[in-house]
Amino acid sequence: MLAIYTLIWVLIILIFGVPLIIVGILRGEKISQRLGIWRSVPANALWIHASSVGETSQALTLARSIRNISNVPVIISSTTITGYRQLLKNTSEGLYIYQQPIDFPPILSFLCGKIRPQKLIIIESDMWLGMIWATKRVGAQIIIASGRLSRRTVRFARIFRPYFSFMFSRIDKIYARSEEDRKNFIAAGAPPEKVSVVGDLKLAPAKQDSALEKPHRFPVVVFGSVREREEDLFIRAAAEIIREYPKVLVIFAPRHPERFDSVARKLAQSGIRFARRSESERFPENCPVYLLDTVGELRKFYSVADIAVIGGTFEDYGGHNPFEATVYGVPVVHGEYTSNNRHLFETLDSAGAAFEVSPEQLVPKVLEMASDADYLNRLKQRARQTAEKIAASPEKYARMILADETR
Repeated sequence: MLAIYTLIWVLIILIFGVPLIIVGILRGEKISQRLGIWRSVPANALWIHASSVGETSQALTLARSIRNISNVPVIISSTTITGYRQLLKNTSEGLYIYQQPIDFPPILSFLCGKIRPQKLIIIESDMWLGMIWATKRVGAQIIIASGRLSRRTVRFARIFRPYFSFMFSRIDKIYARSEEDRKNFIAAGAPPEKVSVVGDLKLAPAKQDSALEKPHRFPVVVFGSVREREEDLFIRAAAEIIREYPKVLVIFAPRHPERFDSVARKLAQSGIRFARRSESERFPENCPVYLLDTVGELRKFYSVADIAVIGGTFEDYGGHNPFEATVYGVPVVHGEYTSNNRHLFETLDSAGAAFEVSPEQLVPKVLEMASDADYLNRLKQRARQTAEKIAASPEKYARMILADETR
């Protein structure tokens, strides 16, 4: 398996290497880091690997909890450039931030031979064969934390079972988010004795104080993690809400930075007045929409919301994390596509803190929630209480990772 995987990477490098380097330079990538050249890297550190912005938030939470109870240095790597930039913005003492190298086994072997990490902690499911092989080769323990595996990945794993068997045989512990995820890991080929349910690091209690002062507008509706195929639906919804509530503040947060300018053009074409976060850090006073065209700030804006509409759920993207809103006592409206966080949406729905609606029901539901202050306050209380019950503890994760029992 390793030989085949290495050969595939050789072909990728020969065919696409130069174009990928050019694209990487244009995007601001650290090409040396992508080639496994990490400078000032500590030896014998814990290495936490995350994919993108959502996972890097979990990585930072876990890393800080580890640093609170141990002086061990912690390396955090990210697959994406947006995740890497988010890490750099939020790093602290004892944390070392890098971009993940391309998963070419010789590059990973060189890097791991240099840094010799004690443990590799993979957030959720961003498993790379080269990384897993190389870290295990130098004697590191490999742990998946806040493990998440979709049914789609299970189907993929059954088709490519040798690939997944190679990785699962080298992973020591899988700490899954939920019972559903535990079953999915086992169905994908992970040995049952390696898999246990610990909880979701995305649900780590957030700081309840906010750097933002709640605007004197009502209602404050956040459309969070908006995906491309949902943009038109949400812009139409915002326009209808604005007609009913002229003093509304709609905070519109596209999921990906490359969509910021496109959404701004769509808002302008629809005739909706808006301000951009990148141009003004103050809430707009004379326009109804605030376009959140920055990275890593969405949770902060959920803290001042009255209602949250969760993106990635009205088209088949799998659904983004609703807990970022409910932890602040903000009730949630979402669509039917929730496979990435199904257990969480189901828990919130059953508690009356979240509501699944069709695209046609989206605006009526938001207006219903906003029209009755007592009803909205009850929803907020349910959201807050439910969030407190299901929050995972990063301290628990940190102690389990550091404990001798996991070796």
